[in-house]
Amino acid sequence: MVSRQHQQQLSDDNDETTSLIHPNQALNEDGTAAVFELRWFIRNSLSIVGYYALTLMSRTVGVVACGHLGSTELAASALALMFASMTAFSITYGAMSALDTLSSQAWTGARDKTLIGIHLQRTFLILGVMYMVTAVLWLNATRLFLTIGQDPDVAHYAGLYLRYYLLGAPAYSYFEAIRKYTQAQGVMGASITVQCVVAPFSILLTYVLTFWMQLGFVGVPLAQSITYWMMLLGIILYAKMVRGSEGWGGWDLKASLQDWPLFFRYAVPGMINAVSELWCYDLLSLGASYIDVGEKALLLAAQSILMSLDDLTSSVGWGISTAAAIRVGNRLGENKIPWMAIVTAYIWATIAGSITTLILWTLRYEIAQWFAPAPNDDQEMVRDVVVSLIPLFAVYLVAKTIGNTCTGILRGIGRPAITAWINMGSYYGIGCPAAYAMAFIAGWGLSGLWIGLCLAIFSAAGIHTIYIVNIHWSTLVQKTHHRIKHEEERMISSTS
Repeated sequence: MVSRQHQQQLSDDNDETTSLIHPNQALNEDGTAAVFELRWFIRNSLSIVGYYALTLMSRTVGVVACGHLGSTELAASALALMFASMTAFSITYGAMSALDTLSSQAWTGARDKTLIGIHLQRTFLILGVMYMVTAVLWLNATRLFLTIGQDPDVAHYAGLYLRYYLLGAPAYSYFEAIRKYTQAQGVMGASITVQCVVAPFSILLTYVLTFWMQLGFVGVPLAQSITYWMMLLGIILYAKMVRGSEGWGGWDLKASLQDWPLFFRYAVPGMINAVSELWCYDLLSLGASYIDVGEKALLLAAQSILMSLDDLTSSVGWGISTAAAIRVGNRLGENKIPWMAIVTAYIWATIAGSITTLILWTLRYEIAQWFAPAPNDDQEMVRDVVVSLIPLFAVYLVAKTIGNTCTGILRGIGRPAITAWINMGSYYGIGCPAAYAMAFIAGWGLSGLWIGLCLAIFSAAGIHTIYIVNIHWSTLVQKTHHRIKHEEERMISSTS
């Protein structure tokens, strides 16, 4: 039976949780409201950025461990992780973006706050179905790799990696779902608190299993799987014992089996967004391997460094994007037009992207030296290529941070399908053709590929902005209110 609960007022001064709506709603000066919004975005987006950074660090440790085992093991782990991302994690992450819309709006718009608990339970069931499909693919990965012509040793190790990685896949998916559930309530500190505790154990566990217990290659994915279960247990305990249980009204299978089409209406565009972006970057890296230069291996090394930088810095855009989705969704749930939140999100994205860009520009020589430290001619050429491309990469990074924020805003208002169309058109209608023309026809090489990607990112951000400015907000607010009311009625009828 779903219980009825009244929303508890969250304290703005609490470090662990932040109020979704300012306690003093009668802010008379726009300047004061803008300052409050900016503080909210800085505090909460940095918390999410920290979580993403720690997660990336934990995975990087596994890659480093495989590198110490040998080149075959390193190549196999890279292949396995790419396959896992393309066939499961990117799709799962895209699907769970539906919670950014449904839960954030329901938390402030529904009278019964346990509606977001029903959204979470429905997500659990859908993720369970997706996991069964993932299991079939991963358990047969070795055969798939051999079919597409991979080296037999690499294919064997990659398949072995995925079999052990499969043990932790459901835990990671459920952790991410609960993270979305807690964030919708304004509990931004849950995921980073858990990760701060778990990440050191993950590093230690990787060393113990791989080297001290001499499990070798399988120790890396096994350690990661155990880590994911620790993360899941940690965030459940946090939500239950610290903050985050207000949206949970108990298990309700009947309600969870309802409204799956509503979930997929928001989830499918999220999947398309995640997969299309991932494949575009894969095409970029693949294109670098076809550039006709004398030292192709060195060019690929430089491209690998730039993609690693992109991974390291993308957490900034992801954090702001998630914060924007939650904030905008909360405002819509209140029957308010979220203009202040949107403008502030743009401002903070520009500031954060510019700061990151300035750091990259200032440290470009040190960054190149860090990734390619060997004192020989080949490494010096790699460093020169990286240094020459970092200014272009920095411009791309600002646009990408703003673009990520735009996608977060559209998730918050429940328009992920628009983002899917815009991104598909920008990446594959503008970016890829431009990259091909400049890299291969004009002969600009790697610079041409990145200029093409910049054009895609800039066009996506620009089109998103034009769309956001022209939204009929009063109609959108009314539709959001009616949808939440209908969801509540369905939930109540399932328990009667």
